[in-house]
Amino acid sequence: MNCSLAARVVLAVAALVLGGLEARADAPRVDRVKTDRSRTPVFETVELSIDLTAEYDNPFDPEDIAVDADVTAPDGRRLRVPGFYVEPMKLTTADGTERVEPTDAKPGFRIRFTPTTPGAHQIQVEVVDRNGAGRSKTIAIEAVAGDSPGFVRVAPNSPRYFAFDSGKSYFAVGENVCWSGPRTPIADYTAWFGKLGEAGGNWARLWLANNEKGLEWSSAPTEKPGVGTYAGLGRYAQDNAWRLDQIVRLARENGIYLTFCLGTYGEFTEGGYFGEGMWAGNPYNARNGGPCAKPEDFWTNEQARSLYKKRLRYLIARWGGSTHLFAWEFWNEIPPTPEVNAWTAEMAAYLKQNDPYGHLVSTSYGDDHTWRIPDIDFTMTHMYGQAGNVADFTSRIRREARHQAKYDKPYLLAEFGIDWQAPDRKWDPRGTGINMHNGAWASLMSGAAGTSMLWWWDNYVHPLNVYKVLTPVRRFADAIDWAHSRFEPLGEIKLEQPPEHIETFTDLTIPATLDWGRPHSTEYMVRPDGTVKGEPIAMTIGGPNRGNPNELPTQLTWRLNCSRPTRVLVKLGEVCTAARLVIALDGETILDRPLAAGKPGEGPWKSARLLEPYNCWIADYDETIPIDVPAGPHTLTLSNTEGDWLQIRSLTLPNYRSSRYPDVNALGLQSPNLAILWIHNRESTWRTDFEGRKPSEFKGLRAAIPPPSPGRWRVEWWDTRTGEIIQHETAEVKENAMNLIVPDFDRDLAAKLTRER
Repeated sequence: MNCSLAARVVLAVAALVLGGLEARADAPRVDRVKTDRSRTPVFETVELSIDLTAEYDNPFDPEDIAVDADVTAPDGRRLRVPGFYVEPMKLTTADGTERVEPTDAKPGFRIRFTPTTPGAHQIQVEVVDRNGAGRSKTIAIEAVAGDSPGFVRVAPNSPRYFAFDSGKSYFAVGENVCWSGPRTPIADYTAWFGKLGEAGGNWARLWLANNEKGLEWSSAPTEKPGVGTYAGLGRYAQDNAWRLDQIVRLARENGIYLTFCLGTYGEFTEGGYFGEGMWAGNPYNARNGGPCAKPEDFWTNEQARSLYKKRLRYLIARWGGSTHLFAWEFWNEIPPTPEVNAWTAEMAAYLKQNDPYGHLVSTSYGDDHTWRIPDIDFTMTHMYGQAGNVADFTSRIRREARHQAKYDKPYLLAEFGIDWQAPDRKWDPRGTGINMHNGAWASLMSGAAGTSMLWWWDNYVHPLNVYKVLTPVRRFADAIDWAHSRFEPLGEIKLEQPPEHIETFTDLTIPATLDWGRPHSTEYMVRPDGTVKGEPIAMTIGGPNRGNPNELPTQLTWRLNCSRPTRVLVKLGEVCTAARLVIALDGETILDRPLAAGKPGEGPWKSARLLEPYNCWIADYDETIPIDVPAGPHTLTLSNTEGDWLQIRSLTLPNYRSSRYPDVNALGLQSPNLAILWIHNRESTWRTDFEGRKPSEFKGLRAAIPPPSPGRWRVEWWDTRTGEIIQHETAEVKENAMNLIVPDFDRDLAAKLTRER
């Protein structure tokens, strides 16, 4: 409680009269500490309510008043657990709308402490204000053995995966559940988490930006207001904090572990495709009384960094004790720069120094420097198509997971979807979940530490009950000891049709898979099985005189070997300002075409848009250019010889792909005594279902699998739609390969291979 000025004067005079006292008479004091229990299972949180006498203006500012607990564990370890200020709230519902309102209970300070070892814990509460410090008497909390596996960590024996304190593996299976509708947040999360947990989901990502779970935003009225009772910098919305308490409780009840994404790029931008730019309402904006004249100041301004650390302290204090808090994620899709990386390193170090429970820490986006920060525990990427341009993401997912493996940290594909501009429901109106299914299995089999986490939770997964996709992958994941396996990618898996198969040739369409940037290779060799050596395949070709000549390739080279004369179809996409497409076959120019861009309807393009930041037009030609190619080996080059940039969306090679090689993805992981495998029909995609087609069935495929150790292996074939084992067999390794006959399938199959001797 606050002391009146008169009382302070009396206390100060008394101190002067008495003299010789070690503590000031007006120093704060802890009057009483109440615990909600004195005995608790290990990893269960005890809440302490603190009655105190102190002087402060802002109860959220630890420089004004700080409440902490000094904890001595049974083994002598010392912990400093921060406290937090809370205004008790309650939920009411009227006219179908939830309202979070203050109760009659008195606001005050709380400490949430979670013991991690059994035995007696000695706790002393300290309060510090402008006049000094006061401490409570020591209280004891007895921790006993319980059922909780503890907090999620990086697995000590397998650093690309996660494990609980107990040593049990944790493989993340889930989706984004970032915000709710403003009318019924608690009802929404009750329904979403209930279904997610029932299906076997154990991970969800939440945004704590300026939505109904945010803490810090400009108070109303303001441009770009948030959801909640905000009070500006350094004062945290208590209605939203109460909601987050309930959401964490719901996650625990449903076996879900939460990533708290604390902010998003839109806080520092204006406009945006979704209108997500919010800098105008950001409390750090100088126009709103904040310390930053422009968005980029946030990363270097000393006051801004100090204020952010105070918010981190509150987050640690209020939610850090929950074992169902999986990780802190600083940002959603903030591009890494030297300034951002320096900020990230500083804030990650702050969390590691002040979070007594040592939660995992990450961010997005990141670059090589970001992921090598010692206090960043795992890497993250996001992956989307655009306008349905990618039917099968498997090769992208495998490539990204293997790239991330160089950091020797767990990797999560934390956002995923068919189209960044529209829900998967647009392409999967019946809710079959093929894209979510394929992404989950591809991530699991590529070395990620969790499934690919679909984005469209509220307008696709929940209304169409696509949660069912997660059940079989969770069953399979639970059968693998990720924390002790030290998996590496399985070597080349050779698949062939049975000997009696009659060879035919089919059309092969190769989409570009790198929308922007320079790939590691600009030469691509198309094999008869339909795979491409040298991918990822660049979509955008820049002119030689662009400002940054290293940003984009200027020429792409394709090496083909056609079994018969054919007509290659080159799909031309967008052109920025102007470009010049030159196509050559075996060094001879066969097309030299200038390409312009302008307003809609003023040229041969199908549509056009104005790129406002650069005041230039981008025209979408969406045109197919045929190129006649004789039989035999040939080299096809596509160049942009002047102007800005152009896109080549795909190449179609008629009658190119040999049916001797089944059109499947085959990928997996291996350790000395365990291997896992996924065989996926490339026709089994969301696009096949969307177009009303059915994938072909494969019968009697031969597979040559290179397990790492000789001996006899037990093979379990799994149905990826049910999560059930459909066939057992044993196999011997001969001549460095294990030869198997794959069960008949039309979609996909998984296998678990265990070395018996």
